[in-house]
Amino acid sequence: MAAPMLQGLQPTTMDLSHLPHKKFRAVIINCSTKYFTTLALASALKNTSLDILVIDCESTDGSFDHLRVLQAQHAERVELIQLPLRPHGKTLDLIFRTLDSDYLLLVDSDLEIKDPAIVATMCQAIEASQAYGSGLLHASQWMSRADHGIADGTTYFMERMWIPLTLLDVKKVRQTLGQGASFLAQRKYRPHIMGQSFAKAWARRLRVPVLRDFPCLLASRRMAADNPCVAEYDTGAVVHAHAQALGYHFAEIPFSFWNAVHHFDGVTRATHSDALRSLLTRAGILSRKVANNLSASENIAISRLQESYPGFLAR
Repeated sequence: MAAPMLQGLQPTTMDLSHLPHKKFRAVIINCSTKYFTTLALASALKNTSLDILVIDCESTDGSFDHLRVLQAQHAERVELIQLPLRPHGKTLDLIFRTLDSDYLLLVDSDLEIKDPAIVATMCQAIEASQAYGSGLLHASQWMSRADHGIADGTTYFMERMWIPLTLLDVKKVRQTLGQGASFLAQRKYRPHIMGQSFAKAWARRLRVPVLRDFPCLLASRRMAADNPCVAEYDTGAVVHAHAQALGYHFAEIPFSFWNAVHHFDGVTRATHSDALRSLLTRAGILSRKVANNLSASENIAISRLQESYPGFLAR
């Protein structure tokens, strides 16, 4: 398929409220991840029947112009807009407060949908119940020194929906936002006799390679979910907690569906300069595995586009 010239293509809007109502809509947010976003879009077009909104947030890698070409080629199903670059959670808050849809499927820009059954199953599950969302669920867990480089018994990751691919009821999520919830990742510290300020200062050592190995002296010797030094709410975990408090549940799909997607984990957090990536890795903010695999992951994404989605590669 020949790519049309950019000249003459319709300009995009920066206002989500101007987009027409659609019962189901997939959303992909692009922030300078051209090949990964292209793969996510191509897989969503192939393996779902949903219309797809692609949001570009001030990309600097030429991906927006490429996405304009793809939008023109698939105008019957693809919408493309631009928004300012914000923290991911703030963009999700804006989307759910503004976009006119009944259900939104969040598709991470570094995710490939490989089996159409996964989205079909999620759609059926959310419509058949009072669920606020459907998809794969991440159970609560303790972060460990072996897996996360953080002292055992210190930080507890709260239960949350698996945000890279999740289907959410807009009205119910909007209700949680109205009560003060947010998609932003948050960190809550255990109150104690010396006050929250000391707890926050002590918890900052978790980002320092040497100091993070010291145990949390303020935490109970008994590891309990209601008594960690730090409670870590990953993206969407606060919304999940509020939805449950309102009496809604999350319609979890079978564990076997983990094989229905491929997630290039951490790619969207690793699009920094080599110097900054090295600094973040030494500080423990970015894992060495993610940093080392970034280039390899991009080559895999390009190969997947060449093999399974002809016509989607940038020209």
